[in-house]
Amino acid sequence: MRAPSGRPSLAARTALAAGVAAVYFLAARFGLGFASLAEQVSVVWPPSGMALAALLLLGSRAWPGIWLGAFAANLLAHETWWAAIGIATGNTLEGLAGAWLLRRAQLHESLDRMWDVMALLGLAAALSTTLGATIGVSFLCLSGAQAWSAFGALWSVWWLGDAMGVLLVAPVLLVWASRPRLRWSAGRAAEALGLGACLLASSLMTYGGYFAPLTGGHLAYMVFPLLIWAGVRFGQAAVSPAILLVAAVAVAGTVRGMGPFAGLSASQQLVMLQLFMAVAALTALVLGAAIAERDIAERRRAADYAVVQAMARSATLEEAAPQILQAICDCLEWDMGALWIVDAGGEQLRCVEMWHVPGLEAPEFIAVTRQHRFSRGVGLPGRVWTSGEPAWVSDINLDANFPRAPIATGEGLHSAFSFPISRRGEVAGVVEFFSRAIRRPDEALLQLFAIVGSQIGQFIDRQRAEAAVRASATELRRAGEAKDQFLALLGHELRNPLAPLRHALELLRMKGVEGPVAGRMLEMMERQTALMVRLVDDLLDVSRITRGKIELRREHVVLAAVVERALESARPVLGGHPLSVSLPPEPISLQADPTRLEQVLANLLNNAAKYTPAGGTIHLTAAREGAQAVLRVRDEGIGIRSDMLERVFELFAQADRLPERVQEGLGIGLTLVRSLVEMHGGTVAAASEGPGHGSEFVVRLPCLPAEAEERPPAVPPAAAPTRARTRRVLVVDDNVDSAESLVTLLQMGGHDVRMAHDGPAALALAREHRPELVLLDIGLPAMSGYEVAQLMRPGLERTVIVALTGYGQDEDRRRATEAGFDHHLVKPVDVQKLWQLLRTL
Repeated sequence: MRAPSGRPSLAARTALAAGVAAVYFLAARFGLGFASLAEQVSVVWPPSGMALAALLLLGSRAWPGIWLGAFAANLLAHETWWAAIGIATGNTLEGLAGAWLLRRAQLHESLDRMWDVMALLGLAAALSTTLGATIGVSFLCLSGAQAWSAFGALWSVWWLGDAMGVLLVAPVLLVWASRPRLRWSAGRAAEALGLGACLLASSLMTYGGYFAPLTGGHLAYMVFPLLIWAGVRFGQAAVSPAILLVAAVAVAGTVRGMGPFAGLSASQQLVMLQLFMAVAALTALVLGAAIAERDIAERRRAADYAVVQAMARSATLEEAAPQILQAICDCLEWDMGALWIVDAGGEQLRCVEMWHVPGLEAPEFIAVTRQHRFSRGVGLPGRVWTSGEPAWVSDINLDANFPRAPIATGEGLHSAFSFPISRRGEVAGVVEFFSRAIRRPDEALLQLFAIVGSQIGQFIDRQRAEAAVRASATELRRAGEAKDQFLALLGHELRNPLAPLRHALELLRMKGVEGPVAGRMLEMMERQTALMVRLVDDLLDVSRITRGKIELRREHVVLAAVVERALESARPVLGGHPLSVSLPPEPISLQADPTRLEQVLANLLNNAAKYTPAGGTIHLTAAREGAQAVLRVRDEGIGIRSDMLERVFELFAQADRLPERVQEGLGIGLTLVRSLVEMHGGTVAAASEGPGHGSEFVVRLPCLPAEAEERPPAVPPAAAPTRARTRRVLVVDDNVDSAESLVTLLQMGGHDVRMAHDGPAALALAREHRPELVLLDIGLPAMSGYEVAQLMRPGLERTVIVALTGYGQDEDRRRATEAGFDHHLVKPVDVQKLWQLLRTL
């Protein structure tokens, strides 16, 4: 029972004091039964060891019970009441001083270090006992119970009795209190029983009066091999009770006048026995500590190795986690472990795995731990997350920042330690362990697991790197498959327009093909040529966008005008599909690139027509919604599967096709739409109720405020074109067919044309022909078009030099201007632009 403040209640403190007092009183009465030099002084004094252990294990709240027990025992030893008070105070101060000194020395109650044994011997057994002996003997002499002349002899016996109580009794209580369970196999337990039987038999032979002819000083040393056996095989868990067992039998035999010290006086017998037992106890405890240190080092190495092996066998942290927790619990004797990972948002720790030893009953604590989330600084995991350093909690019940403490202590868990999982200077997770024993901080263990935490962090990095490599390999494989599919589609899409072009050419060669038939062939050739140009332009646009080479030419744009131009551009593919267009009465203005917005709408309309059966209506609506212009293109086509709604915008992605049509397109139109919309600061999304229910694409773009909208000034109608007069033209192209076809076209337009296929020939013809217009290919052999233009310009300052190239990026235009070109035309040349250029000369 605990008070609301968290401290033990008055009833609990009273019960504790009464229990300690009763045990101390009984032990004191037992010890005083061996008094010989004086009624109040005994060389056998187990209460000193009990008091020290109680103060170390229970804390300072045990001192009232020690004082009460000592007072009662001394009051019954025929002392005055004030002398009993003084002696009880001395006994209590002795225990408090010893406990304080040992805590300052950071004693491990398990006595698993040489330092712990030396501290117990020097600070508690040798030093703090002088306080009790001095105060106690002084009060005996002051009260008149003993003469001052006997002070030295009484002090020596008192001190020796208290010191032996510390050496013989305290280790048993401390070691076994720190080890609530033993993990011994049946064979090991049988060995321990055999060891106990041998110790008992040896002690009885030496001190019990049996085998009288053999009893003597030489048999007393039989105990040492057995104590060595206990230390080497079982450590302090067997050494401490073994010493106490031998001492109990030895004291019982010695007071009966048996054993190696039988020839001395009663007082001297016990003094010599205690000195002998002091040597035996110290030897055994030191050996046990040395074995424990070696065992701890081996178990820590085993734990580290087991963690490394668990990670080596596992592909993910989730797979390795239970093995890591079990390995550490098994090797280092902890009862439960939990692994926490920082969540995706980086805001909380969540438990991903737990493990506990078989037989541990802590269902509520396990459930709470699995469900709990910790923020930075909250609880043990949160503290370690914040500090990035390991932490140790000796007693959960006394920790003010442990939200699970009531449940943990209620189910028998007392100590905990935790360490961070570190990745590149950041904490990626936390591992914590719990014990049913109260365990003092172990700095060496914390340092070891700081390294283990880094190893786990490196494992996470390696696992993620391997996952990234696997994902990259998968992506490369998918990219390879996409490339193969793309090349197949590209071949298909290029051959589609080439086939009718070839057929039309064959028809035009035939005699008698003229009039309406020839006209239809020419129209068809124009359509197929435009299709190929659009296909190549889309490919180039995708390439430019992925390399960040496209720059928007923003200007004040009225959305209705963009919609009108997009409809005109897409009209050839919309034939056979009723079109519903809804525009708001008020103008919607944007700061945008009109050409690119037209491309966005045209691609969406082309896509709708492609996947809508003949007769299906296509709906286009535009509206203002808040600060956004919203365009919706909805069709009554085949619809889109839910798993394809996000993927339709990926490069080369293809949705289902119409049953009666072959697959069309390269899967780049919607990729261009998304990229161009996002470059304008907008978004595009696809929606569909599934196959057979059509689809809708919604584009949202930031628009200008209504009050800022102004219609752009009306453009006056262009003047009627006039026929250009005859010009001297030089065509330079290494592609003979391209050059000859362009020369023929210009000659049929009434111009005087010369032709060259390389740089030197072009320069010679330029000097001879003195052209007014030069159409110069950039990619010439041996000498590039840039070099030819630079060499040609001197002497032809008034000649217009035009670059002909398949490269149409801004960088290409800039370079052409720097080389001396006046204009830049992209192949295939738009004939109307060429006629317009000739008219302006």
